[in-house]
Amino acid sequence: SKTITKYYKNVGISSYSFINCFQAETVIDEIAFGLESLAVKKSEMEIKLNDIINKFSFNEYISSSPYSLNTSKRAMLLIICALVTNPKLLLIDNLLSVINNLKEFIKNGGIIFNFTTNIEETILSNELIITDKEKIVISGPTLSVLNEEKIMKRLGISLPFIVMLNKYLIDYD
Repeated sequence: SKTITKYYKNVGISSYSFINCFQAETVIDEIAFGLESLAVKKSEMEIKLNDIINKFSFNEYISSSPYSLNTSKRAMLLIICALVTNPKLLLIDNLLSVINNLKEFIKNGGIIFNFTTNIEETILSNELIITDKEKIVISGPTLSVLNEEKIMKRLGISLPFIVMLNKYLIDYD
C-alpha cells in the first residue's frame, strides 16, 4: 500500500490508448480523480485544480463531458490529469504520435497554421508571420524573421533560447 501511494505521488502516466477511457462525467471530476486517489485535502485540491486548469487554459471545458472534447483536447486532458498530482516523472505513451501524424500530413502537402504567443514554438515552423495590432509586421522563412533583431526588440519579443544560444556561440567563435 505504501509503495503504490508513493508511486502515485511520484509518477504521472499519460497514454494515447486511454484517449477514450475516462472515469468521470465532467472534465473537472476527471482531473480531480488523481488527487482524490491520493486523499488530498479538499482545500489543497481546489488550489491544485485551479492552478492546472488556468495553466492549460482549460476553464471553458471543466463542466463538459470528457467524451465531448475533440481528440486534441482529450490528449491535453490526459496530460493535465497526469500533471495535477505534480509528479517527479511523467510517462507519455504514444501522445507524441500526434506529432508524427502532423509530419505525415505536411509531407502529403498539408499546411498547418499554428497561432501562438510562445516564441519557442516558432522554431519548428517553416514560415513565420509576426503581427502587431492585427497587422503583419514581418513574415518569411522562420530563421530569416527571427534574425530581424531590431524588429523583434521593437515589438518586445525575445528570441527563442536556441536562436540566442546560436548567436552567442557565433559571436564568441
